[in-house]
Amino acid sequence: MEAAFKREREVLLRVNESRRKLNSRLHSAGHLLDACLQIVGLGHLEPAKSYHFPDGPFVEYKGTVPQHELQRKQKQLELEANALISRGGKITAAVLPYEEACNLCGGSLPDYIPKGSTPRIVRLGDNPGCPCGGTHVSDISEIASLQVMISCFNVYLYSCHYFVERRLGSFNITIYTIMNHVI
Repeated sequence: MEAAFKREREVLLRVNESRRKLNSRLHSAGHLLDACLQIVGLGHLEPAKSYHFPDGPFVEYKGTVPQHELQRKQKQLELEANALISRGGKITAAVLPYEEACNLCGGSLPDYIPKGSTPRIVRLGDNPGCPCGGTHVSDISEIASLQVMISCFNVYLYSCHYFVERRLGSFNITIYTIMNHVI
């Protein structure tokens, strides 16, 4: 059954607040993982695609990590993420001129952002920004905690899956991240 909308008529929109907050935490957690990769020396991995919704959130990266370093990198990622969460930090978003956006994102923007455009840039604390149109929490600390697990299946594409626990009352949130190496 399709609803017909008429011009200049009032409509009522309802947002599921708990779902919106969950999606915001998931989305912010994906960007936190990006920031942590840079910090622990995996900045050479190139983002491929991402999905930040409760039915299977993930971030994929192209690149290689030596097999013998995966376990150590897993531990470093987990420690760094939880340190950033403990410290907290504002998450900001701004629509900026292309050159300013480029500077905030480490000197370059992805090819899909047209030169001369005004992309929306999201920053987590003092970390470099990235183009993003999504909804985020206002502070890194709202993510609560991050657990990282890495398994390797191939050498060119890492799929980082993570899950957040829904908030019930005053319970804490746990984010589970599985970093699978697949092609």
